[in-house]
Amino acid sequence: MSPDTPITAGPALQWNGYPATAATADKTAAQNVSVLIADDDLAVRRSLRQTIEAWGYTVVEAASGRQALALMAVDPNRVVLSDIDMPEGDGFDLLHEITGRYPQAGVIMVSGMSHEKIIDAAIEGGALGYVQKPFRLPELKSQLAAAVRKLQNPGRTQDLDTVKEYARLFVMTSDLHHIETGSHIRRIQKLSRHLARLAGCSDTHADLIGEAAGLHDIGKLAIPDAILKKPGPLTPEEFEIMKTHPVLGGKILEAAKDPLLKLAHVIALHHHERWDGNGYPHRLQGEACPLEARIVGIVDVYDALTERRVYKEPWPVEKVIEFFHEKRESSFDPRLVDLLLSNFAEFETIRTAEHS
Repeated sequence: MSPDTPITAGPALQWNGYPATAATADKTAAQNVSVLIADDDLAVRRSLRQTIEAWGYTVVEAASGRQALALMAVDPNRVVLSDIDMPEGDGFDLLHEITGRYPQAGVIMVSGMSHEKIIDAAIEGGALGYVQKPFRLPELKSQLAAAVRKLQNPGRTQDLDTVKEYARLFVMTSDLHHIETGSHIRRIQKLSRHLARLAGCSDTHADLIGEAAGLHDIGKLAIPDAILKKPGPLTPEEFEIMKTHPVLGGKILEAAKDPLLKLAHVIALHHHERWDGNGYPHRLQGEACPLEARIVGIVDVYDALTERRVYKEPWPVEKVIEFFHEKRESSFDPRLVDLLLSNFAEFETIRTAEHS
């Protein structure tokens, strides 16, 4: 058998007729990189997993597009090997969601289909590569290595520092413009980071969520001061104008290419959606709203209720807890509410530390 012989799923993928082992792995390139295999065929997933783990990668599996997105929300710094024909969101749906939400990830499409139009559509949609079934290991390994290099781009750290500085400038601008106090934005960043970690996000992604959360209300820069700074309750007409700030924030950030600003775009646009689908602007229901936006949405309300505002006094802790119990399955993701309430003392410590 030559190295270019097609390989089908079985107990293990083969390399030159022998099981792929750690001896064939490029451990250095694979270090700290996770590979997500999204395929509804269990035999394919297991065979791919055994081979790719032998190359030195950490591997997780998903049997559907929906499962894959849930895993990406926890840690988006992955290379994704995605089948095209899957339940609950096919490979092209998954590609669109990942390239839109997680530009720091790399996607390689995997399929038994070899039609030129399908391959072109995958590449034009943002895929880094396309591997046809049955697999040829040299092709798979080389495309995987190329995707890893993209994730390990050494210039990203300096770029991220620049974007973080941009986010901090917005915090200062908001404070001067009296949109939100700088202390409120800093609390939202810290609280979002903490809830993200409790929700199972990796430290890296939780930190990114925390940074991006500082831009959640950037759209308020376009709201008239007469509404934004009104000391009393808004009229129904004024509230409709205020409700446009997520869309306005989305427009400000929609052309962003950097991963932090791409995530900030998602959060700014969706942090006022509700679990029951009665939020705004797009009435997204349940997990259709990105996890990052659900996290920022709940801590934004928590901070608003517990802090003094020009139009209200802070609520007592007992009333805040009762509120979240009542809204657990209507306004907010019930799992996130449970994490907030079961760790309430920790959130209070983080929130009140900003006052000292």
